[in-house]
Amino acid sequence: MGDFIDLVKNGESSTPLTRVHIPRDQLGAGQQLLNDYFVENAKYPPHFFRRRFRMRKQLFMRIANDIASFSPVGDEPVPRYFVEFQNQRVDERGKLGFSTIQKCTSAIRQLACGNVADSLDEYLQMGEQTSRDALDAFCKCVFDLYREEYLRRPTTDDIQRLSQKHAHLHGFPGILGSIDCMNWPWKRYPKAWQGQFTRGNKGVPTIMLEAVASYDLWIRHAFFWNDRFDINVLNQSHLFREIIEDTAPDTSFTVTRRNII
Repeated sequence: MGDFIDLVKNGESSTPLTRVHIPRDQLGAGQQLLNDYFVENAKYPPHFFRRRFRMRKQLFMRIANDIASFSPVGDEPVPRYFVEFQNQRVDERGKLGFSTIQKCTSAIRQLACGNVADSLDEYLQMGEQTSRDALDAFCKCVFDLYREEYLRRPTTDDIQRLSQKHAHLHGFPGILGSIDCMNWPWKRYPKAWQGQFTRGNKGVPTIMLEAVASYDLWIRHAFFWNDRFDINVLNQSHLFREIIEDTAPDTSFTVTRRNII
C-alpha cells in the first residue's frame, strides 16, 4: 500500500490529462450514411431503417427538413440550437462539420436505442461531446417545432373522436386511452433515498412515469413522480384534476342506449 501511495505522489501511475486528437472523416461518414439509408437505391431496405431508427424514413426526413428549414416568426433571431443543426460549420482548421442528417441520426439513435453518446463514433465519426450536444439541441428543436400540435391537452373534438373510435374497436364507450405506470431507472439518485425508491422486483432506484396513450399512440398525459407505488402517483398527478374541479371539456357518450353528459 505504501509503494502505491509513493507511485501516486510521484505521478507514475496517473494517466496524462492531455487531450488526444483523433482524426475523423466527417464527410466520408456522411456520404456513407447517405448511401446506406437515404439515396434512391440505398444499401439497406426500409424495414432495416424502421428497426434501427424506430421510425419510418419519411418521418425522419420530415423532422430533419423541419429543423433545417425553420425560420422564426417576425424579427426574432433563430435559436442557437437550430443554428447548430442547420449549418455545417467550418472549424478553425477549415474542416467542414456534420450535416443535419448526421446530427439527427446521432440524436435519434441515442433516444430510440438507448445508446451512449459515443456508441456510433466508428460509424458517424462523431465524438462523445458532439453527440451529446446534438442530442440536447435535437430535443429543443423538436419541442419548439411540434409542441403546439403534439404537446397539448385534448379538445372536445378530440375527446369525441377518441370515444367513438374506442367504442367501435372495443365496444366500450367513454374510453379516451390506456393509462399505465412504469418504473423509470433513476441513475443519479441521492444515495440517502436508495431504500425509499428501490422496489424488490427492480433492484435499482426508480421513479414512476404515469402516461395515457390513445389508439393512435398519441400521448395525452405524462407525469413523473418520485414514488414506487402506482396509486400514490395517481393521487398526485393532475389527470383527474379537471374533472374534480369541473373544468374538463364537455363531452357525452352512450351507455345502454342512454346519452350520458
